[in-house]
Parts: sequence; C-alpha cells; structure tokens
Amino acid sequence: MIGWCFWLGTPSMMAGQVQPLDPWKKVPATPTTCFADEAFDAKVQAASQEMIADKDRQQALNARILERFNAMNPMERMNRMQAWMMKNPQAAAKMIEASANLGTEAGTAMPQLAATGERLEKERDGHKKALDAAIDDALKPLRAKEAALVKTKTKLVGEAQVPVFPTDAGYAEYVAVIGEENAAIEKACVPFFGAKGKFPTWLEQFRTEVADKEAAFSAASDAATMQQVAIIETPDGGFQSLGVFESARHYLRQLDTISRYRHRKLTPTIPLEKK
Repeated sequence: MIGWCFWLGTPSMMAGQVQPLDPWKKVPATPTTCFADEAFDAKVQAASQEMIADKDRQQALNARILERFNAMNPMERMNRMQAWMMKNPQAAAKMIEASANLGTEAGTAMPQLAATGERLEKERDGHKKALDAAIDDALKPLRAKEAALVKTKTKLVGEAQVPVFPTDAGYAEYVAVIGEENAAIEKACVPFFGAKGKFPTWLEQFRTEVADKEAAFSAASDAATMQQVAIIETPDGGFQSLGVFESARHYLRQLDTISRYRHRKLTPTIPLEKK
C-alpha cells in the first residue's frame, strides 16, 4: 500500500539532497509470532518517538518557509503565482477546485472516516475475543492434565504448603505438559497472527480505509499553501503536510494494541525440590 506524503519544492530542491520524510518507513512489520514480545513493544514505542521528533522538525521547517513566503514583496509574490498559473493552467484549475471543495469534503469525509474507524475497532475487538476463546478451548484439556499431574506428583512443603516436585520424572512430565500448552497456544493463534491471519489483514484494512485517507485529507487541506510556497527556494528542504505523521502514528497505536493481544509464553512455576 502506498501512503500519502505531499511535499512541494522548487526543481532545485527536488534535485537536492533533502527528501520528504516518510514516517511509514519506521513502522515495524506486523508480528506473525504468537507470544508476547517486549522487544517488539519497545520497537513500536521507539518508532512513535522518532515520528514525533520528525514531525517537530518538519513543523519547524514549514514555519521557516512560511515566514519567508510572508516576507516576500506582495507584488512579487502575486507575479510569481500568476506566472505559475499561466504556465500550469490545468494544475492551477485543480488547485482552485480543490480549495473550493475542501469545506464540503470536510463535512462528509471526516465523519465517514470516524465511522469507518469505529466499525474497524469493533471488528478488532471481536477478533481479540475470538483469539482468547480459541486459546482457552485449546488449553482446557491440557490444564486438566496439568492439574491432575500437580495433584498426584507434587508434595506440599513449608508453612505455606507450597507444591514442589520431589522427583526428576515428575518434574520432567510437568515441563513437558507446559510445552504442550505452548504448542497449543501457537496452533490456536495462527489464524489470528499468521501471515494472512485476522490481525495482519485487519491492519491492512485500517491503513487503507482510515490512515491513508486521513493523510490524504490533510494533504488536500494543505495543497494550496504547499503550492504557493513552492515558489520559494529553500536550500534545507521543502514544505510537507504534517498529516502523514499523525496518520502513521494512528496506525502505530493500532499495531501496538494488537501486538499486546498476544499471550505470554508459559513457563514452569512449580520447582523441582529433591531431598
């Protein structure tokens, strides 16, 4: 999928060293593993902070460009704009039409996006419930097996009467059951976190139906300003719509939420204590 990233500058800028910032390049790939991953969660948080920093830098650059634009002699600015419109009549007509339709589109597009977001989040929550139910069903017989093993192969020690396994054989059997439980969790979650699972598919839908459209609307809102400031030479880069940063972070929050739906890998909690 292609995200929206509107950036305007003069030919000298476009041929120069600075390229428009693309926050989507910092979005981690959707996890396809079944167990909770703190390293991935940290990666998502780091990407979010980097996007905030990039947006702040772009916002400061936009402000400098607008300051230069507003400082231009009004007559010179008008002459340059008229020259550009005469040279690019089709683009000028589209810009004028887009500006005229912006208010109407705002009244319809944003409520539609909000409704789509609500619908998708309900679907996401439904997938979460289905995931938990599938894992519970898969673990039910194994939990009964574990409970029976603990009851017959452990003994209670100390004042707190804590269960321990007094034999290697009993403990090995217990560890094997925990392994079976983890295997059952992995199998149950494949339809949800596999490459074509419900959550990766949902995230693709969210980007296409919500995040990219949010960025596109923001870019359309900024299009007139962006075209006007394109007449200014700025050696350090170009004016860029900030909506792409917000839409990428909106997607990133959804990715973070879904990543945290993953269950923790089970580990043995009852020790081996031979005497």
